[in-house]
Amino acid sequence: RLGVTGDARISRKADSFAVLPEVQPLVTPYELRLEVPGRPDLVARGTVRRSQWDGLVFPWQRDPIADLEGWRGDASRFGVPFRRFGLLLPFGEKGPSDGLLGPLRRQSGIPADRFGLIASTELDFPAGRWKLIVRSDDGVRVLMDGVVVLEDWSIHAPREQIHEFTVDRLRRIPVEVEYFEQTGFATLDVDFAWVGPLDDADPDPDPAATDG
Repeated sequence: RLGVTGDARISRKADSFAVLPEVQPLVTPYELRLEVPGRPDLVARGTVRRSQWDGLVFPWQRDPIADLEGWRGDASRFGVPFRRFGLLLPFGEKGPSDGLLGPLRRQSGIPADRFGLIASTELDFPAGRWKLIVRSDDGVRVLMDGVVVLEDWSIHAPREQIHEFTVDRLRRIPVEVEYFEQTGFATLDVDFAWVGPLDDADPDPDPAATDG
């Protein structure tokens, strides 16, 4: 028998299944338990989320490091809109026109180098301790509740950055991501993971309070 705890449900198909949040856009921890008669239970724990992101992808002319406002202006002038679930974007050497952001981007002529992306979503976080995990090549900036909580706004090889934060009650938190690619390999992965329940000693919860 297969069961799941937390604010999650099991979506079954003929030969597979998926763990989904009960409601969207909830981010929630879960425990998946497989009961086999005569054997110890098999248990897996994780975080389930299904976030819808809306954004713009665009070729940039203004340097994002030297002229940030000009770069943002390029997004307004040249941006092609997209909508997708999750922000896992292994562009590789192909850039956004390879279909990762939908068929419209495949026809948009956005180059594999010197492109940018600005995306936003809103997510419901239950009370607890959480971490934001971002892997990027090149520059990335993440805002939560309008505050910059993670920034690696530079040209670099793929690397991971983590920001830990706490939430005192079920809250809907707006999240915004800015990202740019210079040349070569490109990737962007934005995710959230459950750390644990609040401790009595935790400071006042604030999604921008703690850097990882």
